[in-house]
Amino acid sequence: MNSPKKASIASNVYHAPHIKNPHFVQSDETTILLMSTVLSLRIERFVFQRDIRNKITDKRKAIAFLSVICKQKTYKAMFRALQVELKKFFRFQECAILFYSSTRKQLFTLPGNDRDEDHYD
Repeated sequence: MNSPKKASIASNVYHAPHIKNPHFVQSDETTILLMSTVLSLRIERFVFQRDIRNKITDKRKAIAFLSVICKQKTYKAMFRALQVELKKFFRFQECAILFYSSTRKQLFTLPGNDRDEDHYD
């Protein structure tokens, strides 16, 4: 037989169909909801701050890249610096720029050695 005390406790229990343990009280569910909200906000803040740090780093790398390129005095030196700096900037083993020669009416890239220097003289 059920005592009146057990009946009053059972009436305060919240039976939600989506919760596996049906003995959660409404305040328990609210507490869990608040904790998960705070946790998700902290994770979002961490990701946002990480993205800001990455953008600042990318801007510094871009400025360093441009400063090296702009310091070159000749086209040859600029194109050679571009070949070196592009590999560093994009973190590829090989990287090149595609140029168009209006006199030859063709596209070309600059080789890693000095064979076709007549393209950029």
